[in-house]
Amino acid sequence: YRGLPAEKSLKRFIEPTHLWPYNGSCQWNLHSTDQQNRTQLMEVTFKQIKQLFGAVPQELDRCILASQISQAEAKKFFIERVRAKMSSMGGVIWWNLIDGWPQMSDAVVDYYYEKKLAYSYIKRSSRPVLALVGEMQSWGHPVLVANSTQKPAEVTVKLTDLETGSELFSGSCTAAPNANTEVGFLPMMY
Repeated sequence: YRGLPAEKSLKRFIEPTHLWPYNGSCQWNLHSTDQQNRTQLMEVTFKQIKQLFGAVPQELDRCILASQISQAEAKKFFIERVRAKMSSMGGVIWWNLIDGWPQMSDAVVDYYYEKKLAYSYIKRSSRPVLALVGEMQSWGHPVLVANSTQKPAEVTVKLTDLETGSELFSGSCTAAPNANTEVGFLPMMY
């Protein structure tokens, strides 16, 4: 999942006349790591935005933010899926943490050392003790606490609907060391 670099970074390697809109720009294509000026890699980036938000924003700053949200949510999902299956998966090895040249990529830090949104999502999802919502099962999701430490952890979990402010779930547990502990279940329809 690719996240566009910060706007100030883009302005350092894309000429002003090519900066926005994208429209198949040869400069964007080149800096999407396609040395043959093909559009596929940029098209994937925009498809990922459209998949998540329904449309690609028409303003550069909003498009950058949408791409970074898409990337951050994907990386968070990958980490939490591995952590939810702690007993059957060993961990995550990240590829491409920082760009080696100015480009549009899946790195979470761009060439100019600007952190993309995914950086903080990864940091938060990698905490030693993490509450998370597992994959959909029969009519809902398990609520888990992944404890990657060697000691039990006392944890209280509260899930809130951000639009309404209503509490969806609350529970407490003693999370076993180096294991996942199910705190409860969040009922939900498909």
